[in-house]
Amino acid sequence: RISQQHNVLLKSAESAKPTACHAYLLVALEAIGSDVNVYPELHITGTEKPVRFGAQPATCSVDKVADLLSQWICQAEDALDDTCEDGQVTLELFLPYQYLEEDIATWNVRDKRGDEILLGWHRRFLVRSSDRVRDRQIQRSLKSRWKKLEACVEAKNAGDQFHLQKDCPSEKGALRSLLDDKESPGLKFVGQLPTDAVKRTDFFKDIIDAAIPIALWSSEMAELDIVVLEAEFDTLLKSCCLTNFADLAKHWRQKRRVSEHI
Repeated sequence: RISQQHNVLLKSAESAKPTACHAYLLVALEAIGSDVNVYPELHITGTEKPVRFGAQPATCSVDKVADLLSQWICQAEDALDDTCEDGQVTLELFLPYQYLEEDIATWNVRDKRGDEILLGWHRRFLVRSSDRVRDRQIQRSLKSRWKKLEACVEAKNAGDQFHLQKDCPSEKGALRSLLDDKESPGLKFVGQLPTDAVKRTDFFKDIIDAAIPIALWSSEMAELDIVVLEAEFDTLLKSCCLTNFADLAKHWRQKRRVSEHI
């Protein structure tokens, strides 16, 4: 259900390591009032259909999603065989726009021993938008931008091609207009997120509607110099294959170990 609706492609990980497979635990959140429906799905590269691993969709408050992740990560990894790289899943969280600003890395989950640990240290993860699949125009634009991202990866110049935004435009739609005009394959936002909740929501809506494959921002911008943050982002963009989500999630976690700002 998740992979079909969100057009999830896993072939990039196959091409990166043809002799090994990689496991992705896809978890999609759907907002329903103050609660969310949560849908789990396990995919292994080289396997066409999702792998059953005992998890079922659930409905809960957002602050309970971490409890589900604790269970599902263990269940998913118990279902893996020896061909999967390092025996761990890469977590992909599909979030509606209302929750894109959630600092997922700081969620408390439990490991296989029942000990509490921050999700950002427990497993590799990426945050993705669950709203884009409902809009065909966004899907068409995303496919075009994805080709540009692949070209950047091939040319090894993603840092130069990503749009650099130093502040948050005051008008709704202004950021989307900038991203549309430049047809950028990604965004490096080195400004400070708006303090107003409505403007923050508009910021993320603009990113979603612009259909850029990758957007980078920092929740700690008030404590960090713009030049330093841009350098951090450029280092990340040069260090991994951006079209291979397992590799991107791996380098993202490594980068977080040495920088508390991303």
